[in-house]
Amino acid sequence: MTTLDEVRLHSSDYPQWIRTAVRVFHNWKTRNQVRNLERYEQRMLDDMGVTRDEVIWASHLPLSLNAAWELRHRSRTRRLADQAIGSARR
Repeated sequence: MTTLDEVRLHSSDYPQWIRTAVRVFHNWKTRNQVRNLERYEQRMLDDMGVTRDEVIWASHLPLSLNAAWELRHRSRTRRLADQAIGSARR
């Protein structure tokens, strides 16, 4: 059986529709994992550096986007902005 990593390694060998189907399937699995974060307690989300609103936002993204990557990017951007605001107030 071909794994997702093997498909990535030889993606040029596959037609575009197969590459798209694999990406959408991967994004669907990832989105389900992100959606599971909604069940976490707030303190656990705080430890991970994400807010519940960010998790909900990411779990509703289209399957053309990787929800985990988008969540990571958005939470990192927010934390950097929070740090900059905190530094400016000192």
